[in-house]
Amino acid sequence: MYRVRRLNALVLLLLFVAITIPETSRQYTGQAANSLEIRVYDLRSQFPTYYAVDIPWYRQGLAMSCGAAALRSSFGELGWTLNESEIRIAAEMDPSDGILSGDMIRAAHFSNSSEMGVSPKIRGYTGKPYGTDSFEICFNAGSPSSRQAVNEFLERCLFKGQPVILLTSYQSDGSAGHYRVLCGYDERTGMFVFTDSLRIDPETGSNWTVSYSSLYQNYWPYSGYWAQVLSPWTLELTPLDNPAPSSSFRLAALIDTGIPSDERYALTQSDVWALGNMSVRLQLPFGYTLLTGSLVTSFDLNSSGMAQVYWTVQSPSSINKHDSVSAYVTGLMAGNGTHPWARSSFNYTDAFYAEKRTFLSDWSTPEIGNLSVTSGTNSNLNVSTSLVDESPLASVQLEWRTQATNWTTADMVNTESSTWLAAGISPAGLSDSGIFQFRITAADQYNNTLLSPVYECDYSGESSSIADNTTLTIEVAVGVASAAAVLVVMLRRRGASPRPSSTPS
Repeated sequence: MYRVRRLNALVLLLLFVAITIPETSRQYTGQAANSLEIRVYDLRSQFPTYYAVDIPWYRQGLAMSCGAAALRSSFGELGWTLNESEIRIAAEMDPSDGILSGDMIRAAHFSNSSEMGVSPKIRGYTGKPYGTDSFEICFNAGSPSSRQAVNEFLERCLFKGQPVILLTSYQSDGSAGHYRVLCGYDERTGMFVFTDSLRIDPETGSNWTVSYSSLYQNYWPYSGYWAQVLSPWTLELTPLDNPAPSSSFRLAALIDTGIPSDERYALTQSDVWALGNMSVRLQLPFGYTLLTGSLVTSFDLNSSGMAQVYWTVQSPSSINKHDSVSAYVTGLMAGNGTHPWARSSFNYTDAFYAEKRTFLSDWSTPEIGNLSVTSGTNSNLNVSTSLVDESPLASVQLEWRTQATNWTTADMVNTESSTWLAAGISPAGLSDSGIFQFRITAADQYNNTLLSPVYECDYSGESSSIADNTTLTIEVAVGVASAAAVLVVMLRRRGASPRPSSTPS
């Protein structure tokens, strides 16, 4: 028990020290005699062959409200269900030419506590208690090499759970603007997938696919390669020592806005939007005493958009198995000034927020040991994994797919000791796609959750059917990659101004 905890604490400490230092990429592979391979992707440096996220689709309510619909879908990906009409009001949508790009950023910041001082006053959203951090950027995408860097930036946003909205032309002639939300890509076909609030038909549903080349040559130049990224804040709260009765232990908080400083201050944001008044509030269970640090601690962000805060806590003479510590992070976004593409000058303040509760008796997430994929009769697949955790697991699931679409979920059954199995998986079209993609999710009784890396089985070198009784096994390093900081190098065209709005025909 304590070995795993000491390893977790050591990993966290090393991460804190190296948080702004790029790490050497690692790729874990296991290969059978017939060259079938499982790939494990470290998202600091590598990308799956294809990827997609589940973004709710909404048909826009008015002819020019694609921006509001795009924000509504993005909020939905982050867990908020809003009405388009409220977003249209907050973003000052004009019925004749839609929403300006600067107002898209402000409308992302807004919550139900927002108020902007124009006449009449613009108020925030019902049912959204705090704002969403967001930034805009115009890329330098004039060459194939720069476009590859932009592709990697967009892909990494997908992995980090950051919705991305692009202002493109509605049609390939570039004559009218349209906001679309990125939801996936496929390197095999060279295609991006977007949710499109104006598109629904029996074949494609709400998705709009476009080739990499066509996006850069025909659609995205409309706005000067403008994009908006929404970034939810995250907070990790971890004891660095094992809490014991009548003793002290160290506690660490890792705060991540998901936005490095060079991205946050791209374009005009440094003049219009200022993030400040950031603090973290610590809440201790009854009987615990704070020895060092403050219950409310102000902090600044480093160049990666992250911060660390430390405390030392004294335990009481006995520790209850349900004792927990909680932390609450807030930051204030002040919009004050004039954006070149906004209806009116900004004058508002909104709060960003994240929280975390950690049980002192078990704060370790489930960890993967051995992982194997076996092909049986009729080309069905069996996926087996061993999971290490200090508490009984409440649920373990396999998520899988063969295309850049939503995940299909299957429950995994505990077969023996720490081994879990999902048997008889029949991925449609596997022989055509060549790549079976999957990941493992798990949660224990203390709500410590695992979302594994993305795994791929590459069958592209095989015949139309999978060879029976083929087993692929890999050893996965424990407790390393899941908390790794992602450092992004971006290309910008400073001073480039996006076109002001969307005007779909």
